[in-house]
Amino acid sequence: HLYSPLETLVALRRLLARGSRLVFSVPNLQSYDRHLFGSLWIGWDAPRHLCLFEDSVLVRLMSRVGFEIVERRCALGGPGAFLLSLHTWAEARWGRQTRHSRVMHLIDRLVPFLIWPYKTFSYHQLRGPVITYVAQPLGG
Repeated sequence: HLYSPLETLVALRRLLARGSRLVFSVPNLQSYDRHLFGSLWIGWDAPRHLCLFEDSVLVRLMSRVGFEIVERRCALGGPGAFLLSLHTWAEARWGRQTRHSRVMHLIDRLVPFLIWPYKTFSYHQLRGPVITYVAQPLGG
């Protein structure tokens, strides 16, 4: 959601005291959902998501401005993100009326239970739809 992520990170680095932490979440380009849904993945979410970064690029960017990543975790997104991507896929395949169909309402109720193993595995592998980073100033 940032027009100038580099400038924002530089400003944040100046503001944070030694021992502070910066916590932020971004769509996970390495997520299994992204690979499953491709161009219909909800994480693209243009125009709100202006910049998306591969993990290695984000690590280099953070280092460049004086941060080190100390933790990564997938804990956000869940079945809601999966369902949004599924709805986008169904609409692209069968049209907008799909969103209001009885089948989609049934799927909306079942998906959270059906994808629990997938979600658990993907989160454990850091391949969930959203990844949260914890960073600290270098030397902090």
